Amino acid sequence: MRAATCRCRRHPAHLARQHIEHGDERPEAEDDDDRDDEQDDFHAAQKIPAPAAIKIVASLNLAIRFLLELAAIVAVAYWGYTVTTEWWRWAVAIGAPAMLIAIWAVAIAPKANNLLPLPVRELLGSGVLLIAAGLLFAAGAPSASLAMAVLVVVNTVLLFTGSSGVGDRARGRR
Repeated sequence: MRAATCRCRRHPAHLARQHIEHGDERPEAEDDDDRDDEQDDFHAAQKIPAPAAIKIVASLNLAIRFLLELAAIVAVAYWGYTVTTEWWRWAVAIGAPAMLIAIWAVAIAPKANNLLPLPVRELLGSGVLLIAAGLLFAAGAPSASLAMAVLVVVNTVLLFTGSSGVGDRARGRR
């Protein structure tokens, strides 16, 4: 029996072995082959510890958030360029993203020196990203706008339910 070396005692096959070790009757008749298969399945799923897997997903989500921020800058620049056909379209295409970057740096960035708590900043950031998606729609790119809006919503949900720390800090946990 290969699982005899494992001492984690977290899954049903180990609990069944505990009963045997303590002299209790064996719970529900199981043959040893089923127990070995169950233990192998359990340990195969545990190759990456759960906290490490959650940290990987949270890191990927934060990377997606950064890419969405860059996409918002591009979307605002594209909107600024398409909003008019006059000579000053370049000024709007450069000025609008510059204003977005300034607002983001002062009020929304995680390292911004302001009194807003991180969860509020994340929600404001999601609102700004959704506005950028709306501007992309107004500029004539509805499919890109929809894709960006869906990604922003999914990203925000994962920020507050995942283990990136935003939801934990919002609930008062570290």
